[in-house]
Amino acid sequence: MIRYLFLVLFYCFLPGPAHFAESPEISAGVREEYISRVNPVVLSEKQIRYFTRQFKNKCSRCHGKKGDGQGKKAKGAIPPADFTDSAFMNSRTDVQFYNQIEKGGQGKSSMPAYGPGSAINWNEEKIWGMVAFIRRFSKASP
Repeated sequence: MIRYLFLVLFYCFLPGPAHFAESPEISAGVREEYISRVNPVVLSEKQIRYFTRQFKNKCSRCHGKKGDGQGKKAKGAIPPADFTDSAFMNSRTDVQFYNQIEKGGQGKSSMPAYGPGSAINWNEEKIWGMVAFIRRFSKASP
């Protein structure tokens, strides 16, 4: 019940689609229903602990323990993102990070998909939570 209330409130406060209409590079490859979304997750201390464990177990081998892209398994033509780089973080929207986590590298990098239907099968709330968590590495705003 709380989840449905959250979704209803979330959709009531979405900005209109004009927010990204002038910037095609932001919307490239992003599902249309996500283009105008804003991350609804503000992490609690409990969620920070949860996503710290998730990042350590699922992401740090490539993105590094500090989120700097220097993980032991970092490979491929496209290096893992450096979440500590404020310039990089400020150049990306939460929607872009959401899309990357949901779909993975799609053959361009070795990042696996985490979204619904993938082997990891994270729901929207978990993906938005991870987006909020990785923002903490640089303290960057979208």
